[in-house]
Amino acid sequence: MRVKQLDDATINQIAAGEVVEDSASVVKELVDNSIDAQASSILVEIEKGGLKLIRVSDDGDGMEECDAKLSIERHATSKIATADDLVGVQTMGFRGEALASIAAISHFKLLTATKECGSLATQVTCSGGKSVIITNGARSKGTTIEVRQLFYNTPARLKFQKSCAASTSRIISVLTDLALAHPDVRIELRVDGQSRLFSKEMLEPDYIAQALPVCASKNEMRIEGMIGKPHVARSSRKGQYLIVNRRAVYSPFLTKVIEQAYGTRLNSRQYPIFVLTLHLPGESLDVNVHPQKKEVRFLDKERLSEFIHYAVQKAFAIQPIKVHVKPEKWSSPIEPVVQESFVAMESAAELPIKHVPIIGIKSPYVFISGESSPLSSHLKEREGIVMVDLRRVEERLLYEHTQSNSQSKEMQQLAFPVTLEFSKVEAERIFQQVEQLHQ
Repeated sequence: MRVKQLDDATINQIAAGEVVEDSASVVKELVDNSIDAQASSILVEIEKGGLKLIRVSDDGDGMEECDAKLSIERHATSKIATADDLVGVQTMGFRGEALASIAAISHFKLLTATKECGSLATQVTCSGGKSVIITNGARSKGTTIEVRQLFYNTPARLKFQKSCAASTSRIISVLTDLALAHPDVRIELRVDGQSRLFSKEMLEPDYIAQALPVCASKNEMRIEGMIGKPHVARSSRKGQYLIVNRRAVYSPFLTKVIEQAYGTRLNSRQYPIFVLTLHLPGESLDVNVHPQKKEVRFLDKERLSEFIHYAVQKAFAIQPIKVHVKPEKWSSPIEPVVQESFVAMESAAELPIKHVPIIGIKSPYVFISGESSPLSSHLKEREGIVMVDLRRVEERLLYEHTQSNSQSKEMQQLAFPVTLEFSKVEAERIFQQVEQLHQ
């Protein structure tokens, strides 16, 4: 087979596969651009999980006609000029690939205007990155980008997209990260015409109440935010938010450092909740790692690890101490405090051993001997000593009990309704399981 030079359309679709995984990645790239344009308010509108329509409108700086034409070309950007600019880059985007990649796999329209243009705007439309048309339009300062029929010309990619509900949930998760990283920007989401999300409603109501403030600085490093108290730890890492230099990131390294800083305050398979913002010198990290800029690399991991560990320990150290005030008068003891007479007893070695049941097992593990234990029926090995993790046994028994009850479909209505509070992300996941819950 001979080597061939690919055409621009094919190259753009391949590049789009790296930048655009789903509708949520489109929303992220467009909102990133709005934030870089100094927008103070961003409206995101989606239909059918973003596959039918994604529209992002902002009140940012906007673009002039010449910049608008160039913005959908590959590797065209206003954020860097040379490779040296990649060191310490502060903008959310910088590669100049997002708009070209999105336009290559959708029906694309851009409407933008600057403050100097008044209400006269520039409109750029294209389909699949081809047949680019430049016309005039009208809008106030800012930019609106409309993406319709995402993946319409890449059926293989479209086939692997998740359901509309799952895509919407993913978009909510992305906007949650962005809103926490940029609290000064108002972000609103409208799903199929209905407002579903605002920046101030990102976290569940009890999140802040069950958290400890974190604030520490050392040299050029600074960290702020909050960490959850140990008793509100979760069985998964949901509720963990990391922001580095105003960029929401995924960092197993940072997550592990934070969890290790909790030490023995957490049981095994428990994960803390936290919202932490790190401010680091730009030259100490590399954001040009992942095509979607999800990950970052750190230059001095050891120094950063020590700093985060110190900040978490400091947060626990400044917890308010409960003071117990002594009463002015003490009541007299009913019996003498000190025993006045003693009875001589035999040597302890000669005393018969009496087996007393243990009340309250502190350790999650217990040694069980013989068949008298209520766990005997659940143990296949009846001889010798068997070590059992009581927590896992309890979880398994509870799971089987719940499964057997769910199969019988017996339900009992509560005499008094119980109100549960959920975050927007959790509520969206519940909406996806409504039919199953009704069963």
